[in-house]
Amino acid sequence: MIATENTWVHMRVRQQEFFSERWLEECKSALPSLPDLKETGDESYLLVDWDHHLPSRNIYFRINKMNEQIALKAKEDISYIKKTIGKQNLFPEFDTSDFSDIKMGSESYVARFNIKGELQDCRLISEWKQTVDQEILNQCLSRIIRHKTYIANTKDLNSTHPLVGRIALIGWAAPCETNTDWAIEFWLTTKFKGRQLSGIKIYSSAKDYEPKVFKDFTAPSPF
Repeated sequence: MIATENTWVHMRVRQQEFFSERWLEECKSALPSLPDLKETGDESYLLVDWDHHLPSRNIYFRINKMNEQIALKAKEDISYIKKTIGKQNLFPEFDTSDFSDIKMGSESYVARFNIKGELQDCRLISEWKQTVDQEILNQCLSRIIRHKTYIANTKDLNSTHPLVGRIALIGWAAPCETNTDWAIEFWLTTKFKGRQLSGIKIYSSAKDYEPKVFKDFTAPSPF
């Protein structure tokens, strides 16, 4: 289980029927293996956040490694947000703030659970996620466009949407996302229908730059 010396649970999570300390501990135990958040001496923090639905459908575990300076500021922000939430939490139909604006640490992940305590996914969200060296980027792209999956998915594109057929860099992907090793994530958009974009996520290995993992995606079009 991930080391989390400091855990804060959103008021709207605690107030729902599914929540218990046992549920919380079982979710922590179900978290995937992550890089050791204590290896540099920084502390790890867990913010258990809600999804702005009552009853909730998903609960978000925001996992952060912070140095002392960032952690001090984060604690101040959390204290302020908790007071704000308390003032907002008058009636169930009133929305409240969440923990998403808390400054992230050097290593940050968000894990999504359903209310049964089943892990749905886990993503790296560190601020440096999109910082990929240009040479690494070039090596990955040169291999992607030669791969049979890319060729098959771009063979008969007929949409005029500017994103269809394009490869977008998403950034670094942790092993909890790829189920293998560290990778660089790209999205190849292949369809546009009903204001929805769809295509494939491509994960290129950080070791040899070869595309190793492919997953489907659907997302709303930004325009």
